[in-house]
Amino acid sequence: MDGELRNFYHREKGASPAVWVVSVLWILMAGTLRADQYGDFTYYDNGISITIERYATSAAGPAIIPESINGKPVTSIKSRAFEDCTPMTSVEIPPGVTMIQEWTFSGCTGLTTISIPSSITSISNFAFAGCTRLTGVNIPMGVTNLEPRAFFHCIKLASLSVDGANTNYSSWDGVLFNKSRTTLLLYPLDKSGVYVIPDGVTGIGDYAFNQCGGLTGITIPSGVTTIGNQAFQWCQSLATLDLPPSITSIGAEAFSGCTGLSSLTIPPGVTYIGNAAFGSCTSLADVTISTGVTSISNSMFLNCNKLTNITLPQGVTAIGNSAFQSCTKLAGITLPSSITSIGNSAFSYCTSLTNIHLPAGLSSIGSQIFANCTALTGVDIPHGIPYIGDYMFSYCSQLTQLTIPSTVTRLGYGPFSHCPLLTEIFFQGGAPLIAQYTFNYSDNVTVYYLPGTGAWGTTYADRPTSMVTEPLKIFQISKGLPQNGSQNFLARAGDGVPNIYKYAFNMIGNGPGQQPALEIPNNQRITLSGNAGLPLPGIHAEGGTRLQWTYIRRKASTSPGISYLVEFSDDLATDSWVANPSAEETVMDLEGSDFERVTVTDSVAHANRRFSRIRITLP
Repeated sequence: MDGELRNFYHREKGASPAVWVVSVLWILMAGTLRADQYGDFTYYDNGISITIERYATSAAGPAIIPESINGKPVTSIKSRAFEDCTPMTSVEIPPGVTMIQEWTFSGCTGLTTISIPSSITSISNFAFAGCTRLTGVNIPMGVTNLEPRAFFHCIKLASLSVDGANTNYSSWDGVLFNKSRTTLLLYPLDKSGVYVIPDGVTGIGDYAFNQCGGLTGITIPSGVTTIGNQAFQWCQSLATLDLPPSITSIGAEAFSGCTGLSSLTIPPGVTYIGNAAFGSCTSLADVTISTGVTSISNSMFLNCNKLTNITLPQGVTAIGNSAFQSCTKLAGITLPSSITSIGNSAFSYCTSLTNIHLPAGLSSIGSQIFANCTALTGVDIPHGIPYIGDYMFSYCSQLTQLTIPSTVTRLGYGPFSHCPLLTEIFFQGGAPLIAQYTFNYSDNVTVYYLPGTGAWGTTYADRPTSMVTEPLKIFQISKGLPQNGSQNFLARAGDGVPNIYKYAFNMIGNGPGQQPALEIPNNQRITLSGNAGLPLPGIHAEGGTRLQWTYIRRKASTSPGISYLVEFSDDLATDSWVANPSAEETVMDLEGSDFERVTVTDSVAHANRRFSRIRITLP
């Protein structure tokens, strides 16, 4: 026994014979795996075959890997063996090598051609990453596994060809497909212009067009059902996208970074859209998502900083984390009533967002949802929300007031921090449990609460409290209306029916008092002789104190089942509303339309206070 093994044995003295034998074998094998040099190649000899460990980075011109060294066959090439061999212009791989591993030829910026033998069965991701002068590659017959990022950032790659005997892959016009040409696998980076995907293709693979900066247009045939992960990522010249109705699935980051894309319509058949599918599409301004999609995935429109209009379908139940984060031009969005959850930072840094109505069915909310929404002035928080998430409204520098529903039982960390203009926060129920930093750097807040909602004390989270006693304010707080009266006529008062005003009062159109779309906020009352607009309250023209309403309503013959009822109350605190059967009503037909103008005058003159409202009931 030689000295090395004898000393090793003495160190392991006391070990079982089995352990001693295994240790000796390991030493003997390790003794043969020494690095040797063969020209510009560093290699390992395991006694049976040769592994190429490294090629000299200074070696210029062609590199011909030998078939054998010292009579032993070269069967493998180590990962990164040729990495950054920038003077190398071509490489010939010998038969017997079966795999090209990750990063093997990465960064070989002088490499223009490569000869791949039929013995190769697998080419891994990033095997040729950054080979920026490689123009063409032939895939031999033996390859059964070609990973989608094998030629990552090969910006001069113009054509891929496949040996006709290969049973897994094929090519057409330099583009790589599976054998049956039903899945498009790889479009070379140096191809440009408009590409028409051949009929018969049903799937676009992961990374298929990734970083194809010269792609200006794509025609996707009917029959394609899936678009893979990052399939068109960073196709910055892609300006238009027409998705066929056959599409059902769009993978994660499929179109992220497509900075030339300006509009998008998701067809009704799509049921799945992966995370960040359209993230950083910095020219995307208009998006319509059709019925079928039930979830707005994480980061779906992250950093789409020109997005101004998006239509979400009824049926969407969840908005994921950072879904609209940093959509800095998004001034408003209508959330369908089907939404039940909104994830972390969903609208954070939407610096143009001014007002948003959260749907009544919302039950789960994340943290920082509206953080840094510096134009936000109002949020309708629905009854049913159990808590306010961490930093939910932090750095909302224009927020002046909020109403917190009675279902909220706890507040997260810093939900109203850094809101310098926030002066009034109204709680419909008892005092929620708090964490820390509730009103940090929001120094002007007064906390208001309703009578009968428990013992609040003189301060709450280090801010002064005050019980509301004025009946009108009690009514507004209990209905979730802002106390400045800004939404008394401009928004629904807890009825949960979106856009009912526009529908009921002839406010859709291009005429006076009308708006061209449901999404545009109401902003104009009817005039005494007008044909459209919000109801006009007032006092009877003959004097006295009788309340009077003038409003537009749909004719019963054109919209059966809709009812309009003017109700009155003497005491808002009791929420008691009744119709006055003695009120005077006059009706003027608006000829040529589905509407009529109505004036209702109260028969009761009150010297003190009197309240009135219009109740609209849908069938």
